Amino acid sequence: LERFSMADCKPVGTPQDGSLQLQLRRDLSDEDEHFMSDKPYREAIGTLLYLAMAT
Repeated sequence: LERFSMADCKPVGTPQDGSLQLQLRRDLSDEDEHFMSDKPYREAIGTLLYLAMAT
């Protein structure tokens, strides 16, 4: 969690609202794109998948 700057995150039973409608493609605003530019999202998901499958 420290590797992804999430050491202070709080656990929840359901991490995402079940009624949320996901979209395949979403155009980000310049502000959102700048905010997400330094977030290693794929690496974090890959790490979580590895932990879930290998433990």
